[in-house]
Amino acid sequence: KLLAFVEDILFMVPRSAFWIVTRVVDINENKQPVEVSRPRRTLPDDYKPERRAAIAKLIFDLSLLAGGIQSMPSLAIGKYRMSPMASLESGLRHEFGQRMMMLLHQSLVFQDIPGPKEPKRGQLLRKHNDHLKAILNLIACRLQKYREAFELVQDVIGVSGWKIWIEELGRIVRQSAESEISRLLLRDDGLQHGRLVPQKPITGDEVKLPYPTVLSRVLTMLLKISSTDVASYSHASNCWVYADGKEALGLELIKKLQSVVQESGLIGLDKMMQARISIEFVRFTKFYNTSVKQYSVILEQLRDGLFPEWKCRRDAVEFYKSAIQAVEKLIGPTVLCLTRIGQIQLIRRMIATELRLRLQVGGRTVLRETESALSSNLLDIPDETRDLFVAVGEDTSLFHKFGMKLEPFECLPVLLSLSFLNVSGKLRYDKDLNALMREKNGYPTDGWPLAAGFTTLLKQLHQSYTSAFLAYMAQFIRSAIATTVEESSSNSKKKESSLLASPELRNSAYFCSHMSCLGAFSQESLFSHVPEYQTPLLV
Repeated sequence: KLLAFVEDILFMVPRSAFWIVTRVVDINENKQPVEVSRPRRTLPDDYKPERRAAIAKLIFDLSLLAGGIQSMPSLAIGKYRMSPMASLESGLRHEFGQRMMMLLHQSLVFQDIPGPKEPKRGQLLRKHNDHLKAILNLIACRLQKYREAFELVQDVIGVSGWKIWIEELGRIVRQSAESEISRLLLRDDGLQHGRLVPQKPITGDEVKLPYPTVLSRVLTMLLKISSTDVASYSHASNCWVYADGKEALGLELIKKLQSVVQESGLIGLDKMMQARISIEFVRFTKFYNTSVKQYSVILEQLRDGLFPEWKCRRDAVEFYKSAIQAVEKLIGPTVLCLTRIGQIQLIRRMIATELRLRLQVGGRTVLRETESALSSNLLDIPDETRDLFVAVGEDTSLFHKFGMKLEPFECLPVLLSLSFLNVSGKLRYDKDLNALMREKNGYPTDGWPLAAGFTTLLKQLHQSYTSAFLAYMAQFIRSAIATTVEESSSNSKKKESSLLASPELRNSAYFCSHMSCLGAFSQESLFSHVPEYQTPLLV
């Protein structure tokens, strides 16, 4: 009790010191920072005597507090020894954590998010997109002012302000991510938050919010503004765009987000998205073991009807039409689940691009940490470094296994191929974006997210599932080409361009190309089923 009492008394000094730092931030708010040194010829143009005098007085008061703390000897209370400088640093960390938690909790609040069936949903989401950008700009500006203030006074107080700013902000967003992951996976987080980083909401308003943590609200907003029924993904530009060409979610917004939550926040978002993908896989497994198993006999009959895969069916139109009608109730949930997974994966790809750029900028520090860990048999690699390498990865490594074991899915390649053939007629190819896009606004499926979902699911299973899926898709392409050639040769009035008349035929080839770009299989594997000389006719 005596130790806690002394700590509370000493905490009055860092509270007063942080109040002075906050006053410096308020003086520089929405204004250019006061430069310490400046050429004499430009001094009269922007002298700012009032601001310089106010900041100088605050720094003088802070120097008196810091001087008193620095002159105090270490205190021995029983078997405990207290250092006044350590108390000053921990108090500044606590106050900064409180202020940043309050800033993030009160600023990153999004109300009236439109539902999937709400009219004018696209226009409302665009307003939320602009609102998110404005909020991130304000928070980034405020954080930058705190950073400048810490750098201005760190020599006076004898504490590294840059270190406090980086470590405490990173600790806040990391623990926010861990709390959200624990909530998603329904487990006790067991985190020891301690005194320095508060995790409870500062005000009572946060209790009413459906997503209590900061990163959960940000992730929810990212998923909303990039919803596949209003936005389309461009693989070449690595961004989401609306129908009129306006950017919905791009690297610019990810960069603004990085300026707020730093690299640790982006890594936390990546972990949260991995947890959501794991939940989607659990839902898909339950759906397959309950609903799909009731159609197991029908799927086996369809699989036998497609055997052997290298053979072209002469009755392709009638067969595929009847097959899709037989499993039509299973196609909708399958496509929606895999589209959600693909959307999350593509956002992870955007975050990985930003982290890869940051890794190139600050790669020397990470390289030194990794080399020192390698010399000690990988026992001392920091967790942040491990998470950074996992989050960055390669474009194709994002779709690899998530550390969970899925049960074998009987006849899954047949269901996947029929699911795409059912939605392929509702998609169109856009040459500018190099993407399959929905034909009508409001349709909840898009080409690239669906291809990413298919790729992610197949990467969790044995390679034979991918080979079988590719064989069924190639069989449909060859059968459609053969049927079209026979019809055009039997009717002399039809031109040879009728080969390109079927949207399902061309979209199937584009879809296989999308999956090949995402690493599901190589172009050589596709050409082993579809001759390469037929590809120009399709794509």
